[in-house]
Amino acid sequence: MACQIKWSERAYQNLEYNFEFIARDSLNYAKIFVKGILNKINLLKNHPYSGKILPEMNKKEYRQILYKNYRIIYKIANDKNVEILLIRHGSIPIIDIE
Repeated sequence: MACQIKWSERAYQNLEYNFEFIARDSLNYAKIFVKGILNKINLLKNHPYSGKILPEMNKKEYRQILYKNYRIIYKIANDKNVEILLIRHGSIPIIDIE
């Protein structure tokens, strides 16, 4: 059975900010970026454990998947629920997760 994907407000704001930042130069590339992020996240519905354990946390429920230079940080709440916590450029350190 597929997992439910829940977005934190912070993750949604991260996506929105990155879209707006990229759209300053190219609306087309901003749309491609968002579509790519959403496609990666949709893979988690059937494969929630596919991401690597987040090195900053070293707990198996905190994981990340990558899209280009961006880290999609998520938490596996249980076998039926995944929460997207952050979407960050790889050059930006992750200090607090939740």
